[in-house]
Amino acid sequence: MTKMKLVLAAVAASFLSTGAQAAVSYDFAPIGTAPKEGTTITFDKDLPKGVRVVGGLIQSASNSYGANPTGSSNYLTSNSSAGTGSASIFSDVGYKTISFDWGTIDSYNNFALLDAVGNAFFTLSGAKAPVANGVAGTRISLTSDSQAIYGLRIYSGSPAFEVDNVTLSSAVPEPATWGLMILGFGAVGASLRRRSSRGTAVAA
Repeated sequence: MTKMKLVLAAVAASFLSTGAQAAVSYDFAPIGTAPKEGTTITFDKDLPKGVRVVGGLIQSASNSYGANPTGSSNYLTSNSSAGTGSASIFSDVGYKTISFDWGTIDSYNNFALLDAVGNAFFTLSGAKAPVANGVAGTRISLTSDSQAIYGLRIYSGSPAFEVDNVTLSSAVPEPATWGLMILGFGAVGASLRRRSSRGTAVAA
């Protein structure tokens, strides 16, 4: 039992580390591009199970708080009455890929990918988008090779930062699940070795 706890702790630590070196690749597509398969947050109905939103404002209109990225339905904006603010999306499950529609891109828009405890392990600004400081939007897709994505935080120094159709794809097994899988593989290997040992003939 002690060995099992040590293995699970080691595996969990490796997955929960924020990892400043976490490799994240990203690409852009036209706004409104159909999202990949996965859990999609549209802000038009109840949030998917295990997902919560903290801060920001969910609305459908285009106003001083934000401009609707797709022109229809609800969306999430980081804006507040003060003109600045942040909004965070948290998931109980980690994912490998996240994508979302990003409207009215500005160089002062920023977002961060979050780990299991809410720490940012990757950040990007609107200045990196193909079109910045304009009205055109984009759909961005980000894939993390080493750190599971548990959330997204959007924040802006001025009005506004809007997102819609946030999709989480390719769920990552929980650390405890990985630990049990590793222990299971080890048990199978040990069993095969014992069988092989019992089946070895000894010459007279």
